[in-house]
Amino acid sequence: MKPPEGDPDLLRRAGQRCGRLAAELAAVESSLAVAAAGRGMRWSGTAAAAFGARTTEHRRVVADTRVVVERLGALAIAFAEELAEAQRRARTTDANAATSAAADERISLSRARFRRQVRTAQADLIQVRLRLAQPSGRWTGPVVLPPGLGTRPVPLPPGRWTGPLPPPPGSSSRPVTSPGRWAGPVVPPPGLGTHPLPLPAPARAAPVGSAPLTGGTRVPA
Repeated sequence: MKPPEGDPDLLRRAGQRCGRLAAELAAVESSLAVAAAGRGMRWSGTAAAAFGARTTEHRRVVADTRVVVERLGALAIAFAEELAEAQRRARTTDANAATSAAADERISLSRARFRRQVRTAQADLIQVRLRLAQPSGRWTGPVVLPPGLGTRPVPLPPGRWTGPLPPPPGSSSRPVTSPGRWAGPVVPPPGLGTHPLPLPAPARAAPVGSAPLTGGTRVPA
């Protein structure tokens, strides 16, 4: 009788690999549980509560993933044993049409059941991934200012701001505009008046035939 097709050893290795992965997920789940409980942490308040809630959510996702992986490993090992038994029986049984047809039908039903269970486990994993991919809630409400700050706007860091600037506390309420390029008349300082500034007189040329001046002394020709 012809043995049914399939590799039981490959299925066993896949099941063992799923078992190792489930053990790693269990360790991650345990670490997240410790973090969610806040053990060894020295902080509290809203941020600590938000961290604990988010960590608990991740731990549940890891736990659900571990359950599915364990189920996949168990399914692979169970079908590997069933397939190996069917192949062994086919090799030791005499060729008989009725016996061969019954064995083929039995292993075909087992194979179809195994594939259906694997598809169900894969669908469960997809649902777990969708839960994990959902973005966490981001606060979009008003920000409460610290006590004593009041309602004054928080000054912006230095940058390329070109609009009006809020006046500092105690000054007038008129906004200060950004300086530009002055295009009007220039007002002279007090005491200078409106006379134009005198320019220095040009240097006089030396007479023809005379030597150049050196150190303020005229040398005769």
